[in-house]
Amino acid sequence: MPLLALLTLIPAALSGAMLTADINSGLFGDLDQDDVPNCGGVACGPTAAVNSFAFLQNAYPAIYGNTLIPQQMNFTQYQNQVATATTLTEAMFMDTCACQGTFIEMFITGKYNWIEQQKKGNTIYKAQMNFEWRDESTDFTKNPPNRDPGPKPAWVQENTVPSVDFIFDEINHREDVEIFVAGGPSTTSPSLGLRSTPLRRQASCASSIRPTASPASPQ
Repeated sequence: MPLLALLTLIPAALSGAMLTADINSGLFGDLDQDDVPNCGGVACGPTAAVNSFAFLQNAYPAIYGNTLIPQQMNFTQYQNQVATATTLTEAMFMDTCACQGTFIEMFITGKYNWIEQQKKGNTIYKAQMNFEWRDESTDFTKNPPNRDPGPKPAWVQENTVPSVDFIFDEINHREDVEIFVAGGPSTTSPSLGLRSTPLRRQASCASSIRPTASPASPQ
């Protein structure tokens, strides 16, 4: 029987305030980032995305099936997870290896681009980040070169500290939630999926994905 993972959110400004949610850990992938070739040591972004893809496939099989972690001939399920994460490290998605980490903007657009490539029009996206979106217009591509997430999607709220209410509400709706915790926008961030243990630090970015049985409105 799958275990239930307990997520605890503690607002920094509210002493003693606590929100909890039980999450079935058996729905998630179990990919270890060190198994991602070429840049596994910094592949937390692609790894977190793949483990969340497993959640979406398991929680919403009628919507996603096996589209987000494609099954390859003679591969085990774990090898399929590795193969998907490896693709996500490439420049057209998260550009992890070249950047020696995954920048938040690249994570957001990379995950969006993969989902829409694999299962177009069945997902609603939301994200909050505590700094301004960086793209070509902010010289984001100069070091290293060719890194450009493109314009900020309309569903991304920039200069917005992700709130506990936002995160908890998305989790309560059984949505795929990713939380990034970092010292600031200049650093790449560890990615926490829904298996997170107590979140006591301020989140730098939080994003959610809501599956829809019918085609989603343009995002």
